[in-house]
Amino acid sequence: MSLREVFLRHAAAYPAAQPEDMLKLCYQGEFGAGHLLRDPAAARQYLAEEYASATESGALLEDVGGAFRLHLGAARRAGLSEDALWALFSAARPRGCEAGLLARTDILRTLAAAGELPFTAEALRAAEARWQAAGFPPMHHSEVFRAEYRPAYRVIDPEEARIVPLLCRIAAEKPRIIAVDGRCGSGKTTVARLLSEILHAPVVHMDDFFLPPALRTAERLGEAGGNVHYERFAAEVLPGLSSGAPFAYRIFSCARMDYDGAQEIPAADVRIVEGSYSSHPRFGRYADLTVFVTAGEETRLARIAARDGERYLPAFREKWIPMEEAAFAAFATEQAADIRIETDKYPAY
Repeated sequence: MSLREVFLRHAAAYPAAQPEDMLKLCYQGEFGAGHLLRDPAAARQYLAEEYASATESGALLEDVGGAFRLHLGAARRAGLSEDALWALFSAARPRGCEAGLLARTDILRTLAAAGELPFTAEALRAAEARWQAAGFPPMHHSEVFRAEYRPAYRVIDPEEARIVPLLCRIAAEKPRIIAVDGRCGSGKTTVARLLSEILHAPVVHMDDFFLPPALRTAERLGEAGGNVHYERFAAEVLPGLSSGAPFAYRIFSCARMDYDGAQEIPAADVRIVEGSYSSHPRFGRYADLTVFVTAGEETRLARIAARDGERYLPAFREKWIPMEEAAFAAFATEQAADIRIETDKYPAY
């Protein structure tokens, strides 16, 4: 959604909005919520108070052009805990610049001049001049806006917003085991990390089950999903996952091409298995909830290059990606997943 569309949608949803409310929208989209985290203890307490009293209805997520408002009343109704909301909100990263902010206000002025906002161009110019003279500080909603709409929300970054639908499903179904599968470079590890932090859930990484050289026969590598040590995963991980008891598994290091220590998995209410082939049919339906993470090819290749270096791109293009895609096609992994996340697109809301 373009910034122009964001502003027009906001004006339609909040016809009582004043110039400062739209300027606040510009600030939130450009800078996110980092300024509210300078005093984490106070921010946490304020969230607790607002979460307890929030009663607003409407959409869970609201696009503000580069960030999202997560409405507390809708979040509470969806079963998202205060702790989960804090984890999403407190993950905000510093970003934005004054030039970006001014580019947003330029669009606002154009819309106001065309009569497409619920106030005059003169009122917007006056409010913006006062704001600029003060050095563009974070703004409060107008008294009119607060009285009319009783806003109670937190601004979160797009990365966190993308997993909000997944968190709602987790809140409703309360799975004990979650499998996060998907394409390389799609953001599986990031999704699993966010879930781990929010749910306090340990993570089993499929990368630790790289196929040892002794098993890398032409026959094995020609098998759909053969490029993972599924026998060892079944022996060392599945029994512990299903029992809920603490367990450990050996880590295979690609750098050393040998085993390198062990990963301890503690007892926990929720556990996560992350990585390609985590939904391999040889494991049966061991997960209560399966997730498929994807993104466009250009995005994924850029991420792989940034993560591993340009020199590894040919190996991914010519070997690892085709093997992955063959397995996904053979097993209908994407189609069979309970929920799908596209990490290069904003979430639906």
